[in-house]
Amino acid sequence: MNTNGVRVAGVVGEKHRANMILQAVSELYNIPVEKIVSKRRLQYLVDARSMACFVMRHYTRLTYSEIGDLLGGRHHTTIMSAFDSAYWNTGAYKRFHDDYTRVVERYKSMIKEDADD
Repeated sequence: MNTNGVRVAGVVGEKHRANMILQAVSELYNIPVEKIVSKRRLQYLVDARSMACFVMRHYTRLTYSEIGDLLGGRHHTTIMSAFDSAYWNTGAYKRFHDDYTRVVERYKSMIKEDADD
């Protein structure tokens, strides 16, 4: 990382925001974060992970590899595939698009709450 600490501080802030997104997804789907980041491949967990990945790519500057690390140590290509799947689902399914909107709204309210503290 950068010797002046700028990139290091940026990554810490981005990971904090990514964790907020993960928490927002957890709340929306009523699934504990531990299950979302687990190695299990049940469809409802895959959907929650894809949503988290999709929102993280839009609202943080984390790389696919960094998102993969946060989502249970997944390979960057797995995250790229999840992002593509979520991108397609957002356009194809109203429910997925509505869920995306709710996650983003919750995330933004968490950012505001965090700033107020």
